[in-house]
Amino acid sequence: MSYITLIINLSTLILSILGSWFVAYQVNIKYYDRNQKIKQKNELLTNLMSTRHALTEVSDIDTKYLFFRYLNSAVIIFSENEKIIEVLTKIKDDQTAEDITELLRLMAADIGIDSQKINDDFLVSPFIPFKR
Repeated sequence: MSYITLIINLSTLILSILGSWFVAYQVNIKYYDRNQKIKQKNELLTNLMSTRHALTEVSDIDTKYLFFRYLNSAVIIFSENEKIIEVLTKIKDDQTAEDITELLRLMAADIGIDSQKINDDFLVSPFIPFKR
């Protein structure tokens, strides 16, 4: 084996190692970004569900602030879903129970949760602590 053949073989080996590392790195970044997006969507839906009593008369101002803060962030987190953006636009103009229900169902569907088994009344009538 000549010196030139050895250099060509070594160069090919180095290039294939670097190429496979680069491909693996790109795939890793893609899946990490995808998982982060799913995590953000899950957290936002959980936060909306846990503060939806802000729409009732017995909620405090801090809860209302949090609920609408989460709604505002939904525009960014769910920006790829046109249906969710349409419903958010409707909610911005007029907040109806039907629109809130539709929004929660669309968000759940976007992250793979089947919300059809949940009653609409449950979505718009959250658990509320009673003062005794």
